Parts: sequence; structure tokens; C-alpha cells
Amino acid sequence: MKNLKNSKNKNNQNILVIGCGNMADAIFTGNKRRTRSQNIKLKLFFINRTPKKAKRFSKEFHGTFFDELGTIPSKLQISYLFLLLKPQNFLQISSELSNFLSVRPKIVIISFLAATPLKFLSKQLDFSAKSIFRIMPHEGVVS
Repeated sequence: MKNLKNSKNKNNQNILVIGCGNMADAIFTGNKRRTRSQNIKLKLFFINRTPKKAKRFSKEFHGTFFDELGTIPSKLQISYLFLLLKPQNFLQISSELSNFLSVRPKIVIISFLAATPLKFLSKQLDFSAKSIFRIMPHEGVVS
């Protein structure tokens, strides 16, 4: 989130979050405290396979929720896309997401998908690997 604060175009820092589970909750709970203390303004948009959860997140983190990707206005500029869902759920929406991204080529994707290689993401989304950043490791954790 540090780079978002220092970006030249602060008015365009819209973040679309797909997946409203425990990981998203942890990230945005911490960010909520930080943005409040540093007066950072971000616009958050939430989508979840259960719209009720996305609605709860939008209320909790002062954002906006959408029922699905197709309901997002085409004029809405999205700077960052956080993929915070399970890999199997990603496969269910990858085609729709690819269409969404085709008209928004400047989005930076930050993937939190476990054990999902960059090459696979780029191919599934038909999107430049240069604009996708992975947070999770290639391999699952084995005990």
C-alpha cells in the first residue's frame, strides 16, 4: 500500500477486490487502521461469489460492492485488481475476468492465489504477465 500513497495520480487509486474471505479481511483490517492514521484515500470495490459477503465488506471497509464483474460500469477506472480467492474459484470466473480485463489493459493484478504460477494466470486471463504480481508461493505448504 506504500506505493499507492506515493503514486503521482492519487485520484485514480481504485482497487477492485475479488474474494471476501479471511485473507481479504486481514489485509483490509490492517489497511483500515493505516489509512486512517496516515490520511490515505483509496476507493475499494468488492466482488464475492456470495454477494452478501461483498456487501458486508463494502460496509466494513467503506467501499462499494458489485454482484458480478458485468455490473461494474465500463467508465469506472480500476488501478489495481486483488485476486483474493481460492484457485478453484478463480477457474470459475477466469473467462469473465478475461473479458473484463480486455477493456482495461492498464490494470495491475496482484494475485494471492495459492500454488498458481504466473504463466498460468497470464494464459487464463489472456493478460500480460508484466502486469501481474504474485504474492503467494508456487507450492503449497507441507507439514
